[in-house]
Amino acid sequence: MARAATAGDAGFAVSEIEIRQGGTSYTVETLRKLRQAYPDAAFRLVVGRDQLAGFARWREPEEIVRLAPLIVFPRPGYEEAAIPAGFERHVEFVDAPGVEISATDIRERLRAGRSVRDLVPPAVLEIIAARGLYR
Repeated sequence: MARAATAGDAGFAVSEIEIRQGGTSYTVETLRKLRQAYPDAAFRLVVGRDQLAGFARWREPEEIVRLAPLIVFPRPGYEEAAIPAGFERHVEFVDAPGVEISATDIRERLRAGRSVRDLVPPAVLEIIAARGLYR
């Protein structure tokens, strides 16, 4: 679905690092592997503001921001979520409209038989329908 969603946009690349390794994935390990595979690339980790408060509890957060500073998008209800102490210089906020939808909401809508046509790319909808996902 990631490939379908980003097809035709050269600004995106889909990696299978986490799928190939199997088991539990940790952001820091994925970033290390990406850095090894693409040593000249400048990585950034995009997260929603709802993830910011708990970021200091992620596995090796200091290493994560060293490998990929955070780009933080707004999330409704988390406008006041503070940057964890010590990470201030590794966080950039994006001024974008808040989207009041999540992957969980999309799956719930699909299970209830409601349309998500305006929420996901058409190619992704085709995969969901063809495979009978989220019923």
